[in-house]
Amino acid sequence: MLEEVKKDLAERKVKKAEELRRKNAKLRAEGKDPLKGWNKMVDTGLGGLNKGGQAANGTIDLTGQNLGTANYFSETQKELARKSDEKNQ
Repeated sequence: MLEEVKKDLAERKVKKAEELRRKNAKLRAEGKDPLKGWNKMVDTGLGGLNKGGQAANGTIDLTGQNLGTANYFSETQKELARKSDEKNQ
């Protein structure tokens, strides 16, 4: 029974790979790159939330109330506004 399950899983894996190859070949025939994706990634400055970091550890206060934590977003926005004002003058 275990061998049948392994065989079935292997067949499913091969079938899925073949379907993906056909789909990619069709996209390439249309002149599209199947590995391109939708858009460029945006750097939010948060890094990997699952790995920890400032946002995952609760050091960023998103409500605007600075309760002894680093209010990263507000400070960054203020700095960008200052730089923008300097460039416009």
